[in-house]
Amino acid sequence: MSRTFPFISVIIPTHNRSELLRQTVHTLLEQDYPDDKWELIIVDNASTDNTWTVVEELMLEHDRVRGLREDRKGAHFARNLGAIAASGDILYFTDDDMLADTAMLRNLLQGFEADPRVASVTGKVLPRWETEPPVWVLEHCRNHLLSLLDLGEALIVSDEDPGVFSCHQ
Repeated sequence: MSRTFPFISVIIPTHNRSELLRQTVHTLLEQDYPDDKWELIIVDNASTDNTWTVVEELMLEHDRVRGLREDRKGAHFARNLGAIAASGDILYFTDDDMLADTAMLRNLLQGFEADPRVASVTGKVLPRWETEPPVWVLEHCRNHLLSLLDLGEALIVSDEDPGVFSCHQ
C-alpha cells in the first residue's frame, strides 16, 4: 500500500539576509519528501541588499522555488502574503537562517498524523551560535535548546494559567 503525502508549502520571510537565505534554501532542497508534494515560497520583506537577486537566482535554478515581494516591513506581512499564495494543505513557516534536516518535512507529518485534531506542529530547534551566547541565555535557559528554567510561581500569570513551560527532550 502506498502512502499518501499531503502537499506542504514552506514559507520563508526574509529581510537583508541573502547569504543565510541561500544556505537555508539549499538544506530545504535536500528533503527526502516527494518532490511533487511540496513547494518553497520565499517572501522578500522590503530588503535593501541583494536578497531579491538571490531569490531570482534560486527561482531560475529550482522549479519548486517561488519568490514574492512584500514592501511593508514586518515578518507578519511577509508570512501572510506567503500564506495567501500557498497551495499547501500544510503551511510550514520558517526563518531565513534555519538549516533543515533532510527528514524535516516527513517528520513534520508525525504530529498531524498522531491526532486529527492537531492544527499546529513544531519541532526541535537548535541554536547555531556564531559568537558566545548572551549572558541572559546562560543565566535563564537550562540547556542548548533554550528551554526556560522552571521559575515556578514566577511564571504563572493568571489563575487559569496551566503552568506549561518549554522543555527539552
